[in-house]
Amino acid sequence: MSGSSVAAMVVGTVFIMVFGLATVSLVESVDESIKNAEFTLPDPQVVLTTVTDKEETTGPVEGLVIADDGLSYTGGDTCTVSGSAGTGLSFTISVDGTGQVTGISSITVLGSGYTDGETVNLDCNAGSSEVATVTIDIHSQNKITIKNTGSETVDLDHIFITLSNTVDETQGTPFKFTSEYSGTNLFLFPGEELSTDAFPLDSTEQGFAIGDDPNRAFLAIYDYNDAIPVTIT
Repeated sequence: MSGSSVAAMVVGTVFIMVFGLATVSLVESVDESIKNAEFTLPDPQVVLTTVTDKEETTGPVEGLVIADDGLSYTGGDTCTVSGSAGTGLSFTISVDGTGQVTGISSITVLGSGYTDGETVNLDCNAGSSEVATVTIDIHSQNKITIKNTGSETVDLDHIFITLSNTVDETQGTPFKFTSEYSGTNLFLFPGEELSTDAFPLDSTEQGFAIGDDPNRAFLAIYDYNDAIPVTIT
């Protein structure tokens, strides 16, 4: 009989221990739920400081004006220029009966790094007996500056920009800030301000062609966003 009582006591003790463990586990779960309920999601505070659309010191070519028409050029010839720090420009020319350059038929590649107002020599495939010169006009480019006004560090790769035009209600394509930024920073630290490089618009990347003038910029990063007008000069 005493053995049965001992066995009952042991079983009862095990039951109490298991029940006690279950109670502790439930309390821990409740505590964890309270912690999760009180957890504050990140609220990064990144603002657009300035967004500009203007001619920079150098840029892609928008137009060419004949400064000296030269001699013995071939109409329709593909040309570039020499005497400039810019690269990549390609265009075709029209000429008169003596081979003097009368105009630029089309610019096929805009190039980059050209200086506005510089006068340079034509360099064409077929050559010439007297070199013609042209004066360069460059396209406007965009530059975006952002600032971290909060207390949290933000991954630059998580910041997206969208340009739009409120006049004709056209919205561009969202693009990453880092797609136009060549700096070494991976993060935007509290109080830090960073700018993209000056970049020409691209219909594939930003949803606007190089000659367009979007007048509104929108910044998005997770649950945070900001918008300002674009300063067009």
